[in-house]
Amino acid sequence: MPKTFFEVFPTLKVKEEMKPLLSEAEITKVSANRRNQSIRIYLFGTRLIHKAEL
Repeated sequence: MPKTFFEVFPTLKVKEEMKPLLSEAEITKVSANRRNQSIRIYLFGTRLIHKAEL
């Protein structure tokens, strides 16, 4: 079941201009590699967020 971005990452500090965009986004899946060296976050949103902003 998808959760909102800030339900998954409640303590993450983001720029003020990003808060409205991320509050509309949903996290559908979070996965890590076997060594827990990196994670992959699957994000769904109705508005585009530039890669440089993430």
